[in-house]
Amino acid sequence: MTKVIKAESKKIAVKAMAERILAARGDERETLLAECDEIAAVVPLLPPEELLFTLREADRDAAVTILSHARTAQLQAMLDLELWDKDRLRPERAQWWVLLMEECGEKPLAKWLKNIDYAELSVLFAPLAKASFQNEEGEPPEGGEEEASFSLDGVHFFTVPAKIEPAVRKILTILRMESHQKYLHVLETALVGFDPEKEEEAFALRNVRIAELGFVPFEEAQSIYLPISPEKFWSAAPKADPDVEG
Repeated sequence: MTKVIKAESKKIAVKAMAERILAARGDERETLLAECDEIAAVVPLLPPEELLFTLREADRDAAVTILSHARTAQLQAMLDLELWDKDRLRPERAQWWVLLMEECGEKPLAKWLKNIDYAELSVLFAPLAKASFQNEEGEPPEGGEEEASFSLDGVHFFTVPAKIEPAVRKILTILRMESHQKYLHVLETALVGFDPEKEEEAFALRNVRIAELGFVPFEEAQSIYLPISPEKFWSAAPKADPDVEG
């Protein structure tokens, strides 16, 4: 009985701490999280959008510590919100997330890669990685000045921006060990390319997921702020109740 009471008391304390952190803003929130003894229990309770705001404002070391405790569903939701500019993927944000995820270490990476959707992995790597077979001499294809190539099997070569090559190599190595089928899916996408049709399908699925979080597509959100004519405004205004004395 004592253990049950202690466990329930801990749950209540963790929930209260999460609520206190959500009420804080900026540096105060980052400080509360950094000093929280139960950060591993608190971070999974934060809504994905609030967790995203926190990561944006935190310094790099704090962001790595915080993200390392995130659930896969939180990570996937944050990628949905971050990787798109309207209906187009944002390579610079994909690079930022790949580097941040890699810094979190093997254990969080293995957890995320084991559980994340196939489609989300494609979206993360599509704007960053191309793949091809080795040439006749068994060497990697020639890349650009700021690109680097590597192979995990001696046959297929990934070509990525040089500054993220170590991070991409590490993530794909862990993915290959944790879920070979997902790795093959990423490899196939990198080989054949992420054409506009696939990007459109991925964007539609992303919109469904963010709608579940309460977000609407860009065009729908923008329409809220469009000016309306006086006629339309007055036609939508509530009519006076004739039974109420003025």
